Amino acid sequence: MQNIRKQFHILLSDSDLRRRHAQNFGGWCYCIFRFMLLFGIGFIILYPFLYMISMAFRPIEQVYDPSIFWIPKSLTLSNFAYAIEKSGYWASLGKTFGLTLLSTLIQCASCSTVGYGFAKFRFYGKGILFALVLFTLMIPPQTVTIPLFSNYSNFNFFGIGEIGKLFGGEAWTVPIINTIWPNVIATVTCHGLRAGLFVYLFRSYYSGLPAELEDAAYIDGTGFFGTYLRVMLPNAGPIILVTFLLTFVWYWNDYQYSSLLLNEFGLLSVTLGNVDGWLPGTPSDPQRILGLQSAALLLVTPILILYVILQRRFAESVVKSGIVG
Repeated sequence: MQNIRKQFHILLSDSDLRRRHAQNFGGWCYCIFRFMLLFGIGFIILYPFLYMISMAFRPIEQVYDPSIFWIPKSLTLSNFAYAIEKSGYWASLGKTFGLTLLSTLIQCASCSTVGYGFAKFRFYGKGILFALVLFTLMIPPQTVTIPLFSNYSNFNFFGIGEIGKLFGGEAWTVPIINTIWPNVIATVTCHGLRAGLFVYLFRSYYSGLPAELEDAAYIDGTGFFGTYLRVMLPNAGPIILVTFLLTFVWYWNDYQYSSLLLNEFGLLSVTLGNVDGWLPGTPSDPQRILGLQSAALLLVTPILILYVILQRRFAESVVKSGIVG
């Protein structure tokens, strides 16, 4: 009887051991599968950037060398020096940073004000106007390029210039292409890049703030604008940071509107997009173009530095503002 019990216990211990081995094996298989999946996704995302770095530091004669896969046989900075010289990089960097920062600050202010109005005030046609704001997100930007160019090429001061026709002449217009005014006018009137999205985000955020904050300000004798500036705006820090960073990145990287309205202004997105024009001769050497394009793209690293510095606060602001999807 005791022998039978011993054999039974031995069988149980063997089955437990096999089950533990199976669990450990399954756990190892899951870890390996997860690692391979994440490694594959990361490689797909990072491959263009790594390839661009490799091409930027290659000499001309090694661009299409089949024996080189990642690491060049010798490194060179000539591509960067040539790109900086031909693009006027430092002057373009200053202009791009200044105009982008100005457009970002104005758009944050205008979208915040409009979003607060939609969230806290009742007025006739409010629903229709907000629907039109959202409708701007559905219109492809290519459909408004010609009207925008025509409007800013002959800017009539929002219709005021038509008064000139009353005196038997032509409308009073001023060309403002290749100046800062197209960006300033668009952001002041809350019609900048993705402005409808930011109006929606501000409206949702202000609607979620407690009404007691406004009531307390009104009891203290603060008016509508005072309540907005002193109470509501300081509490909107998370959504303001999200709007600031997204707007800054989109204006910095914008090529379509910049090449249309600010083609001769000297912005980085336009200057670095014309690499073919830096080289003499027709046609240009494709090997040289490939190396210069990689070097030119690496010159936009200031926006990466900004993201690294503010990445933590940006993630916290996204969570606090309730942005999902």
